[in-house]
Amino acid sequence: MRTSIQGTVVCLLTLFLHYESVKGEEAIGDYVCLPQEGLPLTETKSPAKQQGMTFCQQWSSCTCCSPKHAAAMQYIAESVYESQGVSRSCIAYSSMMTCRVCDPSVGIGLKKTVCGGTCNEWFKACKDDFFAFKGIKQELQLCDERDVVCSPLHMLAEDGADLCSKAGHRIAPKGSQTCFDGKMKGSTQYCNSSSTSSSSSKSKDKDKPKAPTNTVLTLVLGYLMLFTVILVWVLFCGMDSRAWISDFTKMFKGRPAPKAQRDSQ
Repeated sequence: MRTSIQGTVVCLLTLFLHYESVKGEEAIGDYVCLPQEGLPLTETKSPAKQQGMTFCQQWSSCTCCSPKHAAAMQYIAESVYESQGVSRSCIAYSSMMTCRVCDPSVGIGLKKTVCGGTCNEWFKACKDDFFAFKGIKQELQLCDERDVVCSPLHMLAEDGADLCSKAGHRIAPKGSQTCFDGKMKGSTQYCNSSSTSSSSSKSKDKDKPKAPTNTVLTLVLGYLMLFTVILVWVLFCGMDSRAWISDFTKMFKGRPAPKAQRDSQ
């Protein structure tokens, strides 16, 4: 009897954990942020509005970055900008490229490349500023006070494509529509929020009956759970329903009588 009851408990716990994981995936949202270089993530999350970002603020309305990510990027960027007297135009474009991972479309892995035009603009803005090859990958970056050998960018890269390539970025094919260009247009669509709908669409849908999405989903999951429990019992748990009922009947029959009943006897 104990074995059959334990089998039932194991099966039910397995089903419950699966149901909770499905609920968790639903709660995350339609888009999931992906860990990548410059965006270390320790938990699954969706792009969301962030408050308190002191760097990359242009993406704060919808981003995969947290204030901690932004603060780390700001510390590195400002230490370089202040120590080497980088031109304002280069600061603007270099900051944009540093904040690239905060673009939600980059964070969710939709835009894995950089547009060629963006690479060219970056090169033009920084061509007279000093760069050096750094790190294990020897990627092209702005010089800071720790670098011994630095050279003007135009001596290290031929053009924008060469700059992006040597800086560790993949360049999009010509005419690509899914590449990073630094523009924020449409970026908030990756955050699940009802506030993105316009007032006109709200007025049109005002009189329309709303489908009880949560209720329907709950019912479907409930029936699915019930069906799965029965299927698991039959296929895997090896439980005979009559034996189960018999076990529980014996268990209850074997219990000692209540105290009041014993006293009356």
